[in-house]
Amino acid sequence: MPRIGKAALLAAGLIVSTGYWGLSRAEAVPSCNSQVWAMFVAGSLQGFSECQYDWTLQKTVNPTSVTIPTGSSQNVTYTVKACRTGPMCRLGVRGQLHLLNETCCPAQNVRVTFVVSFLQNGYPKTVTKYVNVGTMGPNSDCPAATAANPDHRLLPFEILLCQASSCTGITNVKIAAMARLDNPLLPLANPDPSDNVNIPPFATDIDANAVLTDTPSCPTGFNCTSTPPLPKTLTSSDLDYKGCATISYMTTFQNVSVPCGQNLMVQNVAKLVKSTNTGDVRMAPATLAISTGACSGGCTFTQGYWKNHPGAWPVTSLKLGTTTYTQAQLLAIFNTPVRGNGLISLAHQLIAAKLNILAGANSSSVSSTITAADALIGSKVIPPIGTGSLDTSTTSSLESTLDKYNEGNIGPGHCPG
Repeated sequence: MPRIGKAALLAAGLIVSTGYWGLSRAEAVPSCNSQVWAMFVAGSLQGFSECQYDWTLQKTVNPTSVTIPTGSSQNVTYTVKACRTGPMCRLGVRGQLHLLNETCCPAQNVRVTFVVSFLQNGYPKTVTKYVNVGTMGPNSDCPAATAANPDHRLLPFEILLCQASSCTGITNVKIAAMARLDNPLLPLANPDPSDNVNIPPFATDIDANAVLTDTPSCPTGFNCTSTPPLPKTLTSSDLDYKGCATISYMTTFQNVSVPCGQNLMVQNVAKLVKSTNTGDVRMAPATLAISTGACSGGCTFTQGYWKNHPGAWPVTSLKLGTTTYTQAQLLAIFNTPVRGNGLISLAHQLIAAKLNILAGANSSSVSSTITAADALIGSKVIPPIGTGSLDTSTTSSLESTLDKYNEGNIGPGHCPG
């Protein structure tokens, strides 16, 4: 097995010659009296200076509760507030150290000591860090060497010299690494000279920017109109003196088809993603309570209103007799001339009466009439969907009562407008 020595490591580009530290090893390697070599891996030793920001996110809605009867609309205002906090700055040295056992015995209890010396505002300082490595296997050309217990290790490290809101005035940074082991109990010599470490002149900002998004939700049966000025990438120029950006926008909720007596909870969620580095996410919900109003009275519209305002329908299907019709089929019935067919004329008034009741109108004055009309229609399918018919003499009384209800002459009265 070939020996992994300094020349081989240099040839492989793993180390730089000035970073290969340790005592000279003996050429004969049968004993346990040689050393553990320590060297920095080429290109990995570097100084760093970085400042990390955090973000908070809030979302509110005003008002928090609204009443929107069928056919009505209401405006609410959403406000999203994103605030940047920090920074927390970190300055130090990071990299990888390569350790190599040059003996034919396991190197037990290997420990590495990092010593970083530097000047801070002209005053000398030292930071020391200890790392326990454990046991390293015999050198690769020894009989006892195994791949499962290798004779070399790559040891990543990071040593902080400053952690504060600002790290400045640190110069002349040098680093040394020393290894010590119990078998043999021989420390490595202090490396000479230490490696100089270049600290970046300016800190790298981490998560200084963020992407803010907000997609309003709309409950079934409502039309919602909103134009939030999002998504938006928040930078320092978007923040006030407190580090916050506040964005407000209006949303219009129009109740198209949700009948009276309903209570809904609508939750809209804003999302902030730290865009620069970590990709951390912040979520902020705002909940709006919507009531469609009590069904205590209401008012009525004529068949002509419901025929010409399908968007105001509280439902998209109705049962007439024993048959259920879609909104498209009901509109087709509305547009079919009577031509002496009492079934069609009764259906026109019955559709309007049922839509009025579902929209919140009191039904007490026509409930028995509606029951009688459904019973009379029975299984007949109304034209143009089917070919059913009734003599006008059998439908005129029911039709007249429903017409008075829809016109507002009986019941809760006609709707204004």
